[in-house]
Amino acid sequence: MEGFISDSWETAGLPTEGRFIPPRLMRFTNCGPANLIFVRQPANSYICGQLNNRMAISTKLSERNQGLCELCNSNPATHEYLVSPRTEAVLENLVALCDSCLEKINGEEKGAYWRCLEGSIWNPEPSVQALSYRLLHTCRSEEWADNVLNSVEPDEHIIQWGLSAFEVADRHKDAFGNDLENGDNVVLTQALNVKGTSFSAAKGTVVKRIRLVSGNTEQIEGKINDQTIVILTKYVKKG
Repeated sequence: MEGFISDSWETAGLPTEGRFIPPRLMRFTNCGPANLIFVRQPANSYICGQLNNRMAISTKLSERNQGLCELCNSNPATHEYLVSPRTEAVLENLVALCDSCLEKINGEEKGAYWRCLEGSIWNPEPSVQALSYRLLHTCRSEEWADNVLNSVEPDEHIIQWGLSAFEVADRHKDAFGNDLENGDNVVLTQALNVKGTSFSAAKGTVVKRIRLVSGNTEQIEGKINDQTIVILTKYVKKG
């Protein structure tokens, strides 16, 4: 955390929106919209800096589980965690987490630490269920996690929300598994009869600057003899 050291609150260069709070009253304190804090250091010095990656937890979210983390149910809740792919930070999309659980999630922790999910998966809040199901899925190679997954029956929308993190978007691929992009050049791997025309396209024909067909990863569009036609991706090779 960047900041500066001062021997007293008065000489610490408080921002204009800050205010003097005696150190005996509080070790950490917000002092304005910039979320600045003073942290007591040895010899009564103080460091003033901006907290990074720490979102103050709302009262409503904190009270939902009596101030405790909604995963481990033992440590104080200190973070609001937005469960993807939801983007709106409203109460029903959030989970209250402690420092330890957030650290484990960010570190992709797998193993005994997450035995707490055996309890959180039964939480009535959909966001907690979805996050618990997602984390259990990452641990399912372990017997305990697999047993939990086999013993619960969340609503289908909870399962979809939880597993959305593992979804891989469908992509257009050529006959050899290479990803195709708009503007690529491709070569036909076999002769094709072009429906609605009087010509066929020979094997080895180069189709330049293709366009991907939206909503259908098995089709592309390209021009042959100045006519735009639809071509199946299984009959082309990326040039």
